Amino acid sequence: MEVVYGKMGVGNWHGLRQLAAELVFSNLSEVLFGGTRAFTEKS
Repeated sequence: MEVVYGKMGVGNWHGLRQLAAELVFSNLSEVLFGGTRAFTEKS
């Protein structure tokens, strides 16, 4: 029981980390490309 619960916890933690990483990456790329776009429009 404890082992299965532990594996579930690890799996959920891994899933959350992957989800957070994807969110951060999409936000980061949006900021980078958005910033580049704004910078290009300014100059």
